[in-house]
Amino acid sequence: MKIILFWLPHAAVIAAVLSYSLMYFFQINNSIIGSGKWAVTARVLLLTSAIVMASYVIFGIISKKYRFIIFANSVFILLFYAACLFIAEYAIPFKPQPPFEYAREVYTKDEITLQRLMGRRLTIKDTHFRGAVHRETFNSLGWPDKEHRPEDVGKRQIVFIGDSFLQVRSTHNAAWLVEERLKPVNKDIEVINLSQDDTDPVDYRFRFFGFAFDYKPAHIVIFICLANDLDINYEYTPYKHAPFYVSDHAILYMAGRTDRRVVRELIRLKNDNRLFSNKGELLNALRPLNLPLNELNFIYLAVAAHSNKSHGKPFPLEEHFPKLLAALCQLWQDRFIGAVPSLKARGAAKEDYRRYTAGYSLPKEKRLRYIAGIIAENNKKDIPEEIVNKLSHLGGGFLEEFLQEPDMTYLSFPAIEKYVYNIPDHFEKPSAQGVTQAIDNYILLFKELQAEAERRNVGLTFVLIPEASSLDEEYYHFWLPMIDFREKLSTIHALAQELSARLPAIAHTIDLNNYKDEFNMGYWHLDGHWNDKGNNAAAAIVSSYLKTAVR
Repeated sequence: MKIILFWLPHAAVIAAVLSYSLMYFFQINNSIIGSGKWAVTARVLLLTSAIVMASYVIFGIISKKYRFIIFANSVFILLFYAACLFIAEYAIPFKPQPPFEYAREVYTKDEITLQRLMGRRLTIKDTHFRGAVHRETFNSLGWPDKEHRPEDVGKRQIVFIGDSFLQVRSTHNAAWLVEERLKPVNKDIEVINLSQDDTDPVDYRFRFFGFAFDYKPAHIVIFICLANDLDINYEYTPYKHAPFYVSDHAILYMAGRTDRRVVRELIRLKNDNRLFSNKGELLNALRPLNLPLNELNFIYLAVAAHSNKSHGKPFPLEEHFPKLLAALCQLWQDRFIGAVPSLKARGAAKEDYRRYTAGYSLPKEKRLRYIAGIIAENNKKDIPEEIVNKLSHLGGGFLEEFLQEPDMTYLSFPAIEKYVYNIPDHFEKPSAQGVTQAIDNYILLFKELQAEAERRNVGLTFVLIPEASSLDEEYYHFWLPMIDFREKLSTIHALAQELSARLPAIAHTIDLNNYKDEFNMGYWHLDGHWNDKGNNAAAAIVSSYLKTAVR
């Protein structure tokens, strides 16, 4: 009986505290709580706590002799629960992720792009890549730049918009280098880098309308990566912000990341079922909070990134314990609906990548034998020693770089397998009509941006970044034993040539195709982005132009 009266309620409390502690432990260690044995343990502990406590209360109801003792203990335990929840909610810096993060079945492509942006905010990462060391710093909005305040006056600001070419794998990125070159001309010049990897001109347009003009820029420069920004099936539609709600997921994301009065206001907007048609409407709704523009932009990005149809009904106690509710939702989400298919697919892709790259943990002299073993296993042909002999004919230059670091494995491994077994590549020739129609549509998009810049009296320039093999002869010949990129990427090159011929007629354009000598050996062989030489060449060309364009 003593066990029931004394230890049973204590066991319930201990199990609940351990469960929440596990959730918190995974958060501060940047791990995902929604899977694995520790998540199962957290769930079991939480269920155990609830079952034990319910059993204790039921025993008190049916037991006349011990009813008062059990009632008194229950009151004490509930007060203890409340104190623990209050401490966890208000004192612990706990930042749970929203449910279904990055799941394509729930969010649109645009929302996932913004979620990736939010995922890197306020992070610092040192990148070591083939001798280059680059510290990547992301500001409070997720841009690869230092913090900029739109409220600052007296600055001559230039906004750069682009993709990974403005943030990746070099000692300094091109945006930083351009600013350094312009400082001697005007010490008040700032280059603001609104770039994000794996994005395209439609994403650039979103940043152009949504963020670029916040800084009252003197000039905007949009970098078009001709290697992957153009799609032969693209169809132009005029810019219109997608309508969005304040969803439950947005509130769960913001819990612990901003002031509680902001969370309460977002909950009110959600409960009012308020539909916003653009960023300005949301900012106007939040205007009474008197927040700085960077904070308002952060809130807008978080809301837009997690706006889906499940903006739903209010949670119980949502206004008082949003962090706790976020943790519980995250803990149980996959148990109710199962693992999201896109996350399963991503896990399988990671497993393939892990298998291919595991050999790079071996001493360098053993890596070729390991890779040959994978090729032999995949194709059920030859023995690894025969494959090693075939690969040795590629030449020392390629093998030396290939075996140094696991880069471009999605391209290099299939290419090597085809080379070993002499499997020819078959590439479709682009349709001239299809190329013309696609560029017609892109020209409409760029004209739209040009018209808006003129309306606001802001300079606008496009920079065309060629695909590596079309500009860098050394890069082209490096891959030529296995891949003829000019054949493989003939559609991409045809689109690039058409745009290069037509864009200068409607907008100021810096076409880097005209600087062949400057970019020879300017791309990483096994990456396709600019190396230090390429970044410096681009910075010199763009800064020289801006010295006269920005007065």
